[in-house]
Amino acid sequence: MYVPLHVQSDYSLLESCNRIEELVPFMHDMGIKAIALTDRNNMGGTVSFYRKCKEYGIKPILGVELDVEGFNGTGFPLVLLAKNANGYRNLTFLTSMKKPIAKETLFTYAKDVIALSGGYNGELATLVRLGKFKEAVDLAQLMREALGEGHWYVQLELSTETHKQVARKMFELLPKSEFVASQKITYLRSEEQQIVRTLKALKDGKTLEETKILELSFLNYNEDPREFKSVPEALKNTERIADSIDYVFSNELKLPDLTHEYSLSELVYQGAQKRYGSVNAKLKERIEYELSIIKKLGFENYFLIVYDIVRFAREKSIPVGPGRGSAAGSVVAYCLGITDVDPLEFGLIFERFLNEHRGGRPDIDIDFCFERRSEIFEYVASRFGHERVAHIGAYGTFGVRSSIREVGRVLNVPEQIINGLLKRLNPKEPSLNDFLHQRLSPIELEIIDLASKLEGLKRHHTTHAAGIIIAPKAITEYASLEPTSEAIATTQMTMDDLEEMGLLKMDFLALKTLTILKDIEAKIRRWNPYFNLADIPKADPETFKLLQQGRTFGVFQLESTMFQELLKEFKPDKYGDLIAILALGRPGPMSHRREYVLRKSGKKPVDYLHPKLEPILEETFGFMIYQEQVIQIAHQIGGLSLSEADIMRVAMGKKDARLIENLKIKFIKGAVKNGLTSKQAEELFAEMERFAGYAFNKSHSACYALISWQMAYLKANFPYEFYVSLLNFKSDLEEIHACLEDCMNEGIEILPPDVVYSQSFYAREGMAIRVGLGKLKFMNKGIADEIIKQRTFRSFVDLADFLNRIRLNENIRHSLELSGSFRTLAPEREFPLDERNTIGTQLSTYNAKVWDPLLEELKSVFPSIVAGRIEEFLIDQGIPKGVVKGNGRKVRFQLTKSAKDFRRFFRVNEVIALLGRETNKDNVLFVEWALPLKSVLIISPLIKELGRLQKYLHQIRGESPVVFKFNSGELQLLPPKFWVKEGMINATELDPLVDQFSWIRDSLKGID
Repeated sequence: MYVPLHVQSDYSLLESCNRIEELVPFMHDMGIKAIALTDRNNMGGTVSFYRKCKEYGIKPILGVELDVEGFNGTGFPLVLLAKNANGYRNLTFLTSMKKPIAKETLFTYAKDVIALSGGYNGELATLVRLGKFKEAVDLAQLMREALGEGHWYVQLELSTETHKQVARKMFELLPKSEFVASQKITYLRSEEQQIVRTLKALKDGKTLEETKILELSFLNYNEDPREFKSVPEALKNTERIADSIDYVFSNELKLPDLTHEYSLSELVYQGAQKRYGSVNAKLKERIEYELSIIKKLGFENYFLIVYDIVRFAREKSIPVGPGRGSAAGSVVAYCLGITDVDPLEFGLIFERFLNEHRGGRPDIDIDFCFERRSEIFEYVASRFGHERVAHIGAYGTFGVRSSIREVGRVLNVPEQIINGLLKRLNPKEPSLNDFLHQRLSPIELEIIDLASKLEGLKRHHTTHAAGIIIAPKAITEYASLEPTSEAIATTQMTMDDLEEMGLLKMDFLALKTLTILKDIEAKIRRWNPYFNLADIPKADPETFKLLQQGRTFGVFQLESTMFQELLKEFKPDKYGDLIAILALGRPGPMSHRREYVLRKSGKKPVDYLHPKLEPILEETFGFMIYQEQVIQIAHQIGGLSLSEADIMRVAMGKKDARLIENLKIKFIKGAVKNGLTSKQAEELFAEMERFAGYAFNKSHSACYALISWQMAYLKANFPYEFYVSLLNFKSDLEEIHACLEDCMNEGIEILPPDVVYSQSFYAREGMAIRVGLGKLKFMNKGIADEIIKQRTFRSFVDLADFLNRIRLNENIRHSLELSGSFRTLAPEREFPLDERNTIGTQLSTYNAKVWDPLLEELKSVFPSIVAGRIEEFLIDQGIPKGVVKGNGRKVRFQLTKSAKDFRRFFRVNEVIALLGRETNKDNVLFVEWALPLKSVLIISPLIKELGRLQKYLHQIRGESPVVFKFNSGELQLLPPKFWVKEGMINATELDPLVDQFSWIRDSLKGID
């Protein structure tokens, strides 16, 4: 029997196109009884391979193709196979080392390892090809002696004439008893050769035409053994090696033991005293029940480990989230301080988290402050040992776009053809199926065909964003690590495979909102030292008012337009409503949104199928929106145990017909026994089945509702601290613009940067918020801090004094000038500007995105208009967009309603914009913006004005009209020859926002 001993999968990055889920079934169909997976310097596919082989009744042989240092100091492939558990551990250890590995190191960890010579590219075959026959014989002798009899074999490859030439020479030099039939299998079918060539071309940075490979598709020597007629031992040795392998994976939970340090029961009861004040009979019963399940399932150490990590974070004042997922349903977790939501108060169910009959392991994910999460990783590594802790590996794969682009590159296709194909993809959900009904050229067809075969293959190894593994022994006892110099290494295996091995996986997620909450709390404590987030009341009129009005920009989970509209309709007036809203904002429950609102407002009665449902569904007005409600109904009405009820919920969600039917029979009997008719029980079960697929986890909703409430409370009651923190922690420019707009809509003034008043970041200044110097283009924190340090030491006298004491490069100085940061030191100074590169902007209540539909429409009906926004401006993280080119001259004026003519305030070809949030004072209209219609776009935040604007445009022939936009929403358009008498201008009543008008360079539109 022939056994393939040198098979590779796509875990051999950019070297093989074999996917494990396809490789094993193929071998099964070929009648293969055993396979060795030997990926290049990677054992990440081991568990997936093992599992799939067991599924198909094939014996899995675990191995690796390792780079070992050879005669010329470079690495040569050597195939290593694990005979047993000890051999597997040696392989994972060796694979985790920096390559190439020295032979001495290999020999040290070679016990229970079988080595194959590495094939055509191995050191032995290379020496033979180079004519170094004595060195080849010496190498074979060295390996034979170091590894021991039966642990060293010479790979005999006869698939091509090139391979045979090397083999014939080996026959002369080496004993035939050491030969083993071999073929390096990187693809299975002949038509897949082009895929492997493409991968190699990508790896080598060459074109497909320049790339050749020696390997052939799979050759089944069981069907045609003639190639090895002269050396039948070679085929027999493959079977002999497979028979010597004896290894079984264990998925037993592998946890560090902390029971010698902590008593779980004692910690829980201590926590219960702190949380509840006293432990009554009901609480004691719940605690004892949960502890019994935890201990029965062997998860005591798991809870102790999570407790220890959270304890450390709280002792170090690292913000920790209130919980996430179903873990909040555990009273034990609440008493240990792992979660901050009382499951008894909110009716959360332990079985939703941990069910002795459902199987599976507890999964407690923890949110930490994003700035200090690294301290958690460092603590865990030092607490349990660096060798026992690792980040979880992941793999980037070829996507639709990258497949097309990379195939185009190796085929040497012009860039415009590739870009043309990419533009034809669905932008939201790109798929190669998008091309099924499109007319394609032959070269485009070739690209799409090859890209479809590349899509989904592993491309590179990366690190899971939050996952970490903690083991009772060194990680290399269980899994290989990616060689690294980092303090914490990364596994080559992925998350699911590591968990299947029984290793403890934890997710430490970085949640920026926790950092913002802590920062707001610190700001408030500067003037109110007793303020504490934990003491925020869950019934606050101002917070409910904010929520009911949908003013939730910056509020965790509630920022989207959908949630803002839902809040306005829902009008939450108690804390529990917020939990329900977070659950309702999901695709399934959203279908009942209108009905839910009508019931809550009392406009429609709440109907229950049976009165016994009322206690369970009352809080959600008769709808099942929580998974916990499905469990409660199955338990309280259907008579199922809580464990069975949870299993039924899972079965309904997965549409497991067999399991559902078995539980349905029991449910119907129990419901009838509890007073329902058979028809009612059938209807209720059908309704549960319909809701269970999209009902939301109440435990998770309750946890995140707490964060949402805290943010809403702070915005409603401490708006300055709220916005300052929000602005300083936001990094996306569009989000900054939106935040500033929301800030102004809440009535908070934004002050421009100033070297005399600004801090490095946004800061409160009286009843306003000042833009920080560190937010200016080209400005770095060092210069900003130096400005603050110098003025603290001694105030700046004037601009000359500033420039003498602060050394600025040209870019930073220009930045300060253009942003008006010198306005206090030099209020009358005119700064020289290049007129070709100036942009005028003033604070606007509108984000520029709302103008885009108007611009597109204008472009289609009036082609001479430049339909596009002139981008960005000087303030890096600061002022909203909305700009047009200008000549740098400030314009101050206002017009009365009685004015029928307008003063011409601009020169020929001059372009000026005023963008502001003017108010109507004493029957006066303030100009929001004015500009001549040359090659300049027109902007308006109100789409309904488009018709009127188009009408005006078509009325003008041969002129360059001027458009005025007033705060009343009215548009006026006049030819440029019109102007009014001087007496018509009231120059004394100016909008104060005009003073914030800034001029800045067009070249600064690209903002870092």
